[in-house]
Amino acid sequence: TRDLIEELVDDLIHLLEEATQAVTRMDRKPARKVIKAKNRINDLVADIERHIVRRITADAPSRRLAYQTETELLEALKRVYYFTKRIAKEVLQADTGKEKEPREAA
Repeated sequence: TRDLIEELVDDLIHLLEEATQAVTRMDRKPARKVIKAKNRINDLVADIERHIVRRITADAPSRRLAYQTETELLEALKRVYYFTKRIAKEVLQADTGKEKEPREAA
């Protein structure tokens, strides 16, 4: 699980750098890279989730704590990608001059 999480973190760092570059330079190319990474990120997340599920079924004394910690970490990393992708989408929308539609109140 650790290797997969490290791989995901490395990818997220790179994508956040791409999103930052997209914003600072108003460059669509790195923004598109962030958006296109969705399948890879989803695949990594699915692999990690499979490992985490195996963790809870393992016969180990600290399995509950490990399961909880890894689950919370994965959720936080998924949010990092979500916001990184939103940054990229903002750049793409701004570049096309498309106005954002107002969000409805929940």
